Amino acid sequence: MTLGKRIFLFLFLLLFSCAEKSQLADASKGTKQSMTTSSGLEIPTGVPIKIEGKQIELNASSAPLSFPVQSQTTSSVITQKQTLAGEPSIKKAIGKRLLDDTLSTAPKTIPVKGISQVAIYPKPVPATPPKTKENATSDIRFWGVEQNLNTSAFWTMIQDRRGDFWLGSLGGGAIRFNGIHFEHFTEKEGLPSNHIFALLEDSKGHIWFGTRDGGICRYDGAHFTYFNTENGLPHNFVLSIFEDHEGNLWFGTRGGLSRYDGDSFSHYTTDEGLAFNEVISIFEDSRNQLWIGTGEGSGLHRFDGLNFTHYDVGAGKGTNDVHAMIEDKQGHLWFGTWGGGVVRYDGTFFYTYTTEQGLNSNSVLSILEDEKGDIWFGNMGGGVTAFNGTDFTHYTAEEGLSSNYVRHILKDDQHNIWACTWNTGVNRINRRGFNHLASKGVLQEEDIMSIASDVNGDVWLGTDKGLHKFDGKQVTHFITPQSLIQTGVLSILVDQQQNLWLGGSAGVSHFTGEAIRDFTRRDGLLVGDVRALYQDKQGHIWLGAYAGGIIRFDGENFLQFSEKEGFISDDVGAIYEDSRGRLWFGTLGGGLSCFDGTHFVNYTTKNGLSNNYVRAILEDTEGNIWLGTEDGLDRFDGRVFERYSTENGLPHNNISSLALDKEENLWISTQKGISLLRSNQMRAFSEKNEKPAEVQFISFDRQNGLYHGNISRRSFVVDHQNRLWFGATDGLKMFDLDRFQLSDEPPQSVKVSHLQVNQTFIDYRQLADKEYSQELFAETEFRANLDSVIAFQNLPTRLRLPYHFNHLTFHFSAIDWAAPSKIQYSYKLEEVDKSWSPPQSEPKVDYRNLIHGKYTLALKAKGQSNRWSEPVNYTFTITPPWWRTWWAYLSYFLAFSFLIYQLYQLQLSRRLAMEEGKRLKEINQIKSSIYTNITHEFRTPLTVIHGMTEELEESLSKEVLPKTSLIKRNSQKLLSMVNQLLQLSKLEVNKEKLHLQQQDVIAFIKYLAASHESMAFSKRVNLQCYSEEPLLIMDFDAKKLETILTNLLSNAIKFTNEYGKVLVVVKRINQLKGSLVEVKVTDTGIGIPEKELPHIFNRFHQVNNDDQYQGTGIGLALVKELVKLMDGEIQVESKANEGATFILHLPIHNKAPFAPDSPKNRGAENTASPEFISRATSERLVEDGLPVLLIIEDNLDIIQYLQTCLSDHYQLIISRNGEEGLEKAFEKVPDIVISDVMMPKMNGFELCTAIKQDERTNHIPVILLTAKTTVDDKLKGLSSGADAYLTKPFEKRELLIRLDQLLATRQVLQQKYLAELSEDLASPVEPERPSQHFIHKVRQLVLDHLSDDRFSVNELAASLHLSRSQLHRKIKALTGMSTSNYIRHIRLLKAKELLQSSDETVSEILFKVGFNSPAYFSQAYKKAFGISPSAEREQ
Repeated sequence: MTLGKRIFLFLFLLLFSCAEKSQLADASKGTKQSMTTSSGLEIPTGVPIKIEGKQIELNASSAPLSFPVQSQTTSSVITQKQTLAGEPSIKKAIGKRLLDDTLSTAPKTIPVKGISQVAIYPKPVPATPPKTKENATSDIRFWGVEQNLNTSAFWTMIQDRRGDFWLGSLGGGAIRFNGIHFEHFTEKEGLPSNHIFALLEDSKGHIWFGTRDGGICRYDGAHFTYFNTENGLPHNFVLSIFEDHEGNLWFGTRGGLSRYDGDSFSHYTTDEGLAFNEVISIFEDSRNQLWIGTGEGSGLHRFDGLNFTHYDVGAGKGTNDVHAMIEDKQGHLWFGTWGGGVVRYDGTFFYTYTTEQGLNSNSVLSILEDEKGDIWFGNMGGGVTAFNGTDFTHYTAEEGLSSNYVRHILKDDQHNIWACTWNTGVNRINRRGFNHLASKGVLQEEDIMSIASDVNGDVWLGTDKGLHKFDGKQVTHFITPQSLIQTGVLSILVDQQQNLWLGGSAGVSHFTGEAIRDFTRRDGLLVGDVRALYQDKQGHIWLGAYAGGIIRFDGENFLQFSEKEGFISDDVGAIYEDSRGRLWFGTLGGGLSCFDGTHFVNYTTKNGLSNNYVRAILEDTEGNIWLGTEDGLDRFDGRVFERYSTENGLPHNNISSLALDKEENLWISTQKGISLLRSNQMRAFSEKNEKPAEVQFISFDRQNGLYHGNISRRSFVVDHQNRLWFGATDGLKMFDLDRFQLSDEPPQSVKVSHLQVNQTFIDYRQLADKEYSQELFAETEFRANLDSVIAFQNLPTRLRLPYHFNHLTFHFSAIDWAAPSKIQYSYKLEEVDKSWSPPQSEPKVDYRNLIHGKYTLALKAKGQSNRWSEPVNYTFTITPPWWRTWWAYLSYFLAFSFLIYQLYQLQLSRRLAMEEGKRLKEINQIKSSIYTNITHEFRTPLTVIHGMTEELEESLSKEVLPKTSLIKRNSQKLLSMVNQLLQLSKLEVNKEKLHLQQQDVIAFIKYLAASHESMAFSKRVNLQCYSEEPLLIMDFDAKKLETILTNLLSNAIKFTNEYGKVLVVVKRINQLKGSLVEVKVTDTGIGIPEKELPHIFNRFHQVNNDDQYQGTGIGLALVKELVKLMDGEIQVESKANEGATFILHLPIHNKAPFAPDSPKNRGAENTASPEFISRATSERLVEDGLPVLLIIEDNLDIIQYLQTCLSDHYQLIISRNGEEGLEKAFEKVPDIVISDVMMPKMNGFELCTAIKQDERTNHIPVILLTAKTTVDDKLKGLSSGADAYLTKPFEKRELLIRLDQLLATRQVLQQKYLAELSEDLASPVEPERPSQHFIHKVRQLVLDHLSDDRFSVNELAASLHLSRSQLHRKIKALTGMSTSNYIRHIRLLKAKELLQSSDETVSEILFKVGFNSPAYFSQAYKKAFGISPSAEREQ
């Protein structure tokens, strides 16, 4: 660039800056100014940045490359096939009368009355979304069997005043379609035939069906009324129906023409002037003349009320059948013929159009006129054709129709064209929809990457294979093999001179239409993909590139702004100049930048931008800047960014392109479709600087005909002819916005279509049929509450439902044929819902468990216009149950009053009874107190008698002893009875309480059974106890369960003869209500007579048996009360002389605290098994751990119970007989021994004697366990040296207390022995017992070897003939010290004595008492006596 040009450019920019100073002030105040978002947050504006662009000098050594361009034109690519109409053939219309004379008499009139019956309402079938053809070029969709129609063969269709379609099918009956559901009316529902050839809605709203072989049928929304040959119709095959201006109905049959005036038929046949009796079509023109088309080539007839005039409209036989007739807005009549094309009649001439003039088929079976005056033809074999007076436009299977065999066409109130086909269902043609443009072999397989349009209306397309131009009919491909655009055109700009700028992958090309010129790296343009091109008002070309920032071209040189020069980002995707001359740059990752000619102001997400990827920029007429980002659409008014997303109705948040049409509507291209924001809403943004209450985006997707590939970026433009063009992955699309009319009306015919009760479909009209009603509900109450049913709906007018029919499902429907799939509903059950429901597409709502009352369901709908319809209401009532009706409440009041009276009377009687009861209670309390006191008083003399008897036994002779034994035995029996009576009295006054603990009930029961083995053995009775469960932890009161089982076992043994058997079986029973433990006590004794069983648990009841079996009658009564206290049950099964079985059930609970020795953490292992006993015995004892206890017992259950009680307190050694136990006592020297009396090999008495006589074990306390309770047995045990004597069954607490007392006594002895040791060693005390003798012996041996420091534990044990462990256990038991500590203690005591009494030195003394280390001696002495040896000497 020359110096002069540079100065000129600088001055120009300076002037431009001054001119825009006021505009710059708003955008460049930087940190001095802030913006407020819609949420109220303060956001700093972008900061103005001045950037010096990099000047790119074009390479002067060589001019830019310029290439010639070749073009190649393809075939036509228009939306529908269009044919210029040829000149029709014309002939003068000449009519003639077949009968010369005017009808002198009217046709014969036949009075008629149709036969009516209630129509069965079909269950609605949901209509699935319609299909579209993949290669369709028009917005056509169709419904068939796949969409839940029962057939695809249709003959005719109408739209009724409610907006619903009625389809007449061949074999499937009549189908009503509301866009949501199909309702199939067939012979099952009451139609006379499933073949429908004619349909009509009359002026009264009734639907008439003309059938094959079924005559005429009228449907009034509730009933079918039939007219056939039996009641006056000339033929049952009805081909056409028409209503004239007077309300008369005309029926075309195969037997002539019939007129029905509501009361009678009038028939017209060949006798009355028809050329043929098969009437195919009927029409009345604006002059009230009737036109009739007949079959078999008989042509057309005009009927003026008196005469028939015949016209020949065809060119010969076979082309003269007239199937369709209409009158257009100009008063011309159009006739569709079979084989003869279509004929227009202007009152004088017939104008015929056939395939020669552009029709697709000469068989035209249906005709209509649209709102613009275009005539549409339904062709058999030629699809649908539209004629605008000049051109024919064809819609065939190639454009998207399901079939070319079209039998009938119809225009709905949304201006869609419907076509029912012979064999493939029903089609809807949206003339205002998207056109999909693609020619065979061109564009269809190319990726359209960019689009632009010029002033000529040509569309320029950039694809991955180069540049194309579409002029509306043809596509021209420009071949530039040497140019960079041959590999793809990423962006297109049509400049002010109508030349093209083409962005490529490595530069930009300039195309004049004849030659193309490339600017690339060779020319110093260091850029990647050029994705954006724009020409500003000064004519400068701006480039937005990948990895190159922005470049401005002034016609000679390029000026580049990149990240190196301070620009916001090197990746630019959009460029736009607003009305104030500011340039906006959207970057891919860097946000938005605004350039005022001098400074750049940048905006990112920190400033309120939705996303930093900005792909589209546009300014609306109000000056708002719209930005398409990858996360929504932004509107920037210069102050704040307002974001719109899918929550506002956009189909996707990724916005790729924006465009304004001539009506200033905003079109938005997204990743999942196109959206529209109307201009009136955009203008509302600037009104009072507020946005409208609700932004209404209207979206277009597959349901609107946009059913092909994804829309390409940068290929979205509105041309000068107001056509929206965009490219997709499968070709070019066009949307004619002039033809596009978006309805502002909400959906019509919003209603509750039907109602399900308790999830059951009901035909409410059929409920009058008792069989139908009983099949559904079998209730007359349901039928009685029904009123009339709304016509054409399956819904009662005033519905009253019984209270238990309270699960209601309401099904909705609404009509919006512009986009049935876009309909959304909102509802509110006013007595239940506080607000309207969120919009939903599903046309139903479900309410469950409605209480009785009156309800009103409000319903509204909105369609593509986003406008809500007026709410419609449906009121219904759920009646209360009989017990909540007014007469029920009255009866309640009367009953309550009567009850109050009775209560008053009862209160009086109760007051008297309470006084009497109080007096009796006082008497009972006195009696119970006396009874208790007497029982207590009995115990004292009985105890005296029992004690004195024992003393007398010691002094009386043997002859008298049996008598004293009798006294003693009966006193014990009497004392036991008194104790039981005392316990019963406590139960009666509820003073007896449970003391529950969790423990193993199996072990406890086995222990109790084992405790009765001695008693059983004495009677030679075999007692056994079994359990299915090895372990069962549960809550129980051990004392009370012991009382229960002791009574049962004692009775069982007592009443069983010698060599009999008593069996105790325990098992767990699992039930739904909870688990139980079952204890069965079965004996083979004398049994109980069946008559005695009901009284067996009564107090003082005794069974009449022999005297030897007589009892007190108290024990079982006590058992019954105790079982009841434990929430259990007891029962008895028995027969005389067959034994008895007592069955005890107790509930299993685990709520009480665990017993201290309960095996809560143990498994189900039988701890009393021989294997476990072997392991327990062989286990190594822990020195100085828990006390060691030796258990000698031959019964495994007793062993298990003792282990359960004692394992947490003692180290246990177990032995199964006396000899083995004695050996273990000698070997282990335990701290205490528990032994049974009755054992094999050596009994307990012998064992106790042997332990007490041996020096190794004579210090060990021994407790004897036995079931023998006689005084002699106790005395024998005590004489053998036993320290305690416990009777089975024993209390666990008693056993633990006895053990603790014995160990405490041993600790007292230990202190005594240590105290004796501290006395004068020279004059020992004479031993009083064997253990003292042993201690004195040990002390003397130590004193004898006092100075021998080698005399240790081993030498002492050898001198005493004991093992080291035996000596340790015995010394530990007697003194609480280990053997070595005891020897050292004797030595230290002797040293203390010498220190206090001799003059020897400390060193001499320590050696004298067996120490050889002065330091160790001093340390041990101070530890023992709290003073050092030297200090001791000084004292």
